[in-house]
Amino acid sequence: MGGRSPRLLAPGLLGCVLLVAAPRRLQCQEDAPSDALRRVLAMEPMELLRACLAKTQTLDAFTQVATKRERIKGRLNPVETMFLKCRAEPLSIYMKWITKPYKGREVIYVKGKNGGKSIVHHYAGPFNIHLKVDPFGARVQKRSRRPVTRAGVRNSTKALLDLCETALKRGHMQLTVQGTEELDGRTVVVLQRLLEKHPDYGVHKALIYIDPKQMLPVKCVGYDWDDRLQWVYETKTLCTDVQLTDKDFDPKNPKYRYPDGVVDLHLRMPWPFRGK
Repeated sequence: MGGRSPRLLAPGLLGCVLLVAAPRRLQCQEDAPSDALRRVLAMEPMELLRACLAKTQTLDAFTQVATKRERIKGRLNPVETMFLKCRAEPLSIYMKWITKPYKGREVIYVKGKNGGKSIVHHYAGPFNIHLKVDPFGARVQKRSRRPVTRAGVRNSTKALLDLCETALKRGHMQLTVQGTEELDGRTVVVLQRLLEKHPDYGVHKALIYIDPKQMLPVKCVGYDWDDRLQWVYETKTLCTDVQLTDKDFDPKNPKYRYPDGVVDLHLRMPWPFRGK
């Protein structure tokens, strides 16, 4: 990483959620850092994260392609790649998995609709299934470390800052600037956060990669207290020049693959619905 000595923010920790990457690959000259890079390197770490949050709050509607890899119950799962549509008001999220192993799965969540549940479409063997699922329930936690309500750059950055602010107030967070790295052809600023053991914190160490030109987190990697990889989140594309309507978050959209009929998973269902 860069040759600059790290700056200490507070003794202890920091929490992270889903982070996003820049919409295109950007180049920075190695011998002459851009003005944006100089400004970012001059900022205190929490000041930088707050600036990223302010940037994301201007994004009322956008699409992105994101990847994630998570360790759940000790198992490091394969990389997943999703296409997302996100709208700020009302909070609306559409996700579609575009690569294996879950290619074709779709999830829609709209705050205030469907009894607070996500509408999920996925394949179980020969079955094309349409489900209502509690986004915070045990079934979701078996497959994902974070609920759908944290998906997208706007939601994930806010959740990141909320946990950072909490950890800072508790004196649990150590946040430092580690320098710069090259990531996908662009120069990014790397923050390191360390968290004390606490039930509210899922990892001990996280590396947060920030694109200085976009003022957005582009990648986040988390490790537990045994230095085992727990998750990697990254956004490959981000498009803000979009207009999203209610139709984009409607299972009846003809571009989606939701079948007719829905199973509510608060009921005890036989295979192939139970636990699939």
